[in-house]
Amino acid sequence: MLSKPVYSLEMLNLAAPGNEEVGQIEFNVKHRFYGTLHDQPSDTFFGLDSGANVSIEIGATVFKGLGIHAGRIRDSQEYLLGVNYSYPIPLTPMQTQLDVQYFNFKEFDLESGEEERKNGGAFILSLKSDPLFDRLTPVVDVGFESQEQKFGAGFGASIMVMEGNGLLQKLSIICEYFPTKSEDNRDNSFSFGLKAETYGHHFDFIFSRDSHITFHRLMNGSTINGGLRFGFNIKRYL
Repeated sequence: MLSKPVYSLEMLNLAAPGNEEVGQIEFNVKHRFYGTLHDQPSDTFFGLDSGANVSIEIGATVFKGLGIHAGRIRDSQEYLLGVNYSYPIPLTPMQTQLDVQYFNFKEFDLESGEEERKNGGAFILSLKSDPLFDRLTPVVDVGFESQEQKFGAGFGASIMVMEGNGLLQKLSIICEYFPTKSEDNRDNSFSFGLKAETYGHHFDFIFSRDSHITFHRLMNGSTINGGLRFGFNIKRYL
């Protein structure tokens, strides 16, 4: 009989401490439409015709608590490489994780008048607790990114609404909020959605303030007009 894979708590965008088995591999596709739900919905089909930001990422657990991940994001043609280590805090119901990331992206240079590739980095410290009342799991991320030389934070919660043994193993509601300290009138970012977990596949159906995907972008706030945008995540465990 095949053994049941060990799944970590997964958020929509936030990092969360993991407990995957050594050798476990995951493949993740994230999709955020640019168009808003209310902008000419009959013409754009609720924003789905307006293009999208897409990321493809693969990760693996190489030692107990130690994982690596790499990905590519459409916005800024960004490539990302990261190493993360998770650790349960002794004598507490808490678990923490440190994620160190390197990213390479394209950005318009005012002096040359052309797009140039630039390098950046970020670290993210994540903290989560064991589920409260067996259903509510809070998550906090705090990080620093080198592009704007700023610290930022994100807060989230996962609420399990159903758990079963059939095709649909778990159904959860997830909410996230990213307050920003930017001085250029950026809005705070937030997302909420529904996660459906099956054996080997997890599906997120998301409504978001903006189309960013990575923490180091979301912590700096939304740079696009207000309104909700639809998105989804699909994760496959191998």
